Amino acid sequence: MEVHARSLPRPSIGSFICMVLIAIASGTFGGLLIYFIQPQDRMIASVFCWISLAILVAAFWDLKFRTSKRRQQFTREMRSIYDRYYDGEQAFGFDDHKWTHETKAGKYEASWSALTTAAERPNVIHWSTKDHSIVLPKRVIGAMPRSDSGARDEKSALAQLHGLALGPLNNGSSFQLGIIDYLLTEIPSLWRRHPFLMAEAHLVGVLWVLMIANGMYNSVGPGVVFGWIIASVLLFLTITGQLWYFTTKYFTAPPDLRNAWQSGFSDRGVRTSSAEIELFSAWTTFRKFKETSRAFLLHIGPTNYHIYPKRCLSSDRQTGLRNLLKARVAADN
Repeated sequence: MEVHARSLPRPSIGSFICMVLIAIASGTFGGLLIYFIQPQDRMIASVFCWISLAILVAAFWDLKFRTSKRRQQFTREMRSIYDRYYDGEQAFGFDDHKWTHETKAGKYEASWSALTTAAERPNVIHWSTKDHSIVLPKRVIGAMPRSDSGARDEKSALAQLHGLALGPLNNGSSFQLGIIDYLLTEIPSLWRRHPFLMAEAHLVGVLWVLMIANGMYNSVGPGVVFGWIIASVLLFLTITGQLWYFTTKYFTAPPDLRNAWQSGFSDRGVRTSSAEIELFSAWTTFRKFKETSRAFLLHIGPTNYHIYPKRCLSSDRQTGLRNLLKARVAADN
């Protein structure tokens, strides 16, 4: 599970906090209406309290039960893959040109140049090609025979394997994703992916506020002032909700999002080093790249991408990376 620990479904703390805040605002507004406005209007006002309760129940269900169910399903899938490909005795060997991996499913052999991804973690080193992957515990590396039948020292064997699978990090640049970089990348990206959905969501929020304002305009009593205040707060949250959502998501995400890392770019691919992982990704791993005013985005999926802030690169390095990406990865125009 160490290999897939970062892929393990986690509760969305950002979504949970935003839903709770919306529920509190809706419930407070409904409570004030029920208490202050005329009796004949209280039935309509109570709808906001029921909406608040429904949002709270949905938020806690998503945090507690839905996430747990997704984690259990993910664990079962990983266990199934392990039983199918990695259970039982395995044999592994390598030299400077190729590596072999033999399991009960058969024997696989490939050159090091065929790797698409490789990673080293505290206890394992693993890599994959287009049609095969291997997870190698570091504790067994010293016991592997050399191709020339000589003795193999564990430390030197690991260093050799590290160099062959991941390659060197030559002339790397230091990166760190700040909150401003994150917000000015994620918010425009969300609008690009779902322009109509985002526009509809904001329109619905504004219409809801207008409906509340209309009710306040035709109502009397001491609660009207509080109603106008809450309507204004809801309008503010509707317009800036995405800002608060991604801010919360940034600070509640795993630390590797905010920690510094180094990356080097070569004709072979991208080599990354951080406190958590050593990683290599061939250019074929990336579906496309996009350049924004603040960053280079390397997409590994429709909604997943690596962010490389431009402020961490000199003008010459930005130009070099731009030319390399144009030559190796399809551009997202």
